[in-house]
Amino acid sequence: MVSEDIKLTEEELYTFYEKYFKYFNSLNSQYKRVFVTRAMIFVRSKKFVALKNMEVNNKVKAIIAASAIQLTLGLNDWQMNHFHTIIVFPSDFKNAISGLSLKGETNLSGFISLSFKSFIEGYRITNDNLNLGLHEFTHALRFNGIRGEKTDVFFENYFEKWFCYANEEYLKLKKGAKSIFRNYGGSNINEFLSVVIEHYFESPIEFANNCPELFTATGILLNQQNKNGFTLVGIRQELLNKQSSSVLLSDLKPKQAFFMSPGVLSSYVILSIGVITFLQAGLFSFPTLFVFFLYFLLMVRNDFYYNYFTKEDQRIVIKSGFMLFKNRKTVSVVTNYLIKVDFRQSGGNDQTVSFVFFDKEGNVSEQESVVGLENKCKGLLVNELRLSMVWVNER
Repeated sequence: MVSEDIKLTEEELYTFYEKYFKYFNSLNSQYKRVFVTRAMIFVRSKKFVALKNMEVNNKVKAIIAASAIQLTLGLNDWQMNHFHTIIVFPSDFKNAISGLSLKGETNLSGFISLSFKSFIEGYRITNDNLNLGLHEFTHALRFNGIRGEKTDVFFENYFEKWFCYANEEYLKLKKGAKSIFRNYGGSNINEFLSVVIEHYFESPIEFANNCPELFTATGILLNQQNKNGFTLVGIRQELLNKQSSSVLLSDLKPKQAFFMSPGVLSSYVILSIGVITFLQAGLFSFPTLFVFFLYFLLMVRNDFYYNYFTKEDQRIVIKSGFMLFKNRKTVSVVTNYLIKVDFRQSGGNDQTVSFVFFDKEGNVSEQESVVGLENKCKGLLVNELRLSMVWVNER
């Protein structure tokens, strides 16, 4: 398959993938064209290095690119720019530092090493849930964001929520318990993600039957899912709507804590200056009036941007405004759209609570609120959020 080369044109790549790549044939005509276009960009943007008498021609490049595009076809930002070099060995190779024999390696310095023999076996053997290309490119996709390169916004933000769904199976592997996923996934969360992705593409029916919630979450993460032999791309919204929590949030109405919000607290400095100016220059002096007017403007601004939250009808409802702008804006978020909640203590029972969530268009939004929340109520809410598969940070 590698001896006779091909040209890197859309027509030849389309014909090549139709002949040799099963995943390609599971796509509709629209995404076949997207696949080919992305594969050409990928090949031209990466440096391919051949070692140990390996021949890396256009056909080899096209085969390797296909694996990366398969993984990322549902993502908007997919190029993994941090990983600029792909090193191809004919078979297993040794790591120069550890001396270990490897089939693949994704190095944070920006290169991916692959055994081409193992890479091809990953696609030739379709029922063992081992696919070197998908495994290493999943590492690259994850590490690309960690290294600060532009990565798909949804993938980056949803990963923590995905881990909430994955945690049960991950802990099984860590403890040596039985799981549909291979034991190697228990090494660390990055290896678990790669193992899950291999299983997702090779054994979707088994995956869906045994871990339906994680299967749906993985489909949301990648924005694609195989159904009856066809790969549906761009179905994130449908899957998000399908995913719901069985945990009912308790009735909760935290106290508004406008006067303890960060903007208001900082404005107290201006107020103190105004009081001092008043004592020295009198109430109707220009300096006093100017400082108090400045304080008034700051309070109006703080009023406009102040947020607090309540729980209504199994939703977190974030409301804006306190006095002049009371309830100027209301955002209602169901838990399956809620990704992460961050609690930071502001003083006493006052909490700065940050919500990261997806809106109905799939965009990532963040709203910060300041409320009075007693420890008992906070503990109950944190527990319910975690049971609803929401990532929670407490500081």
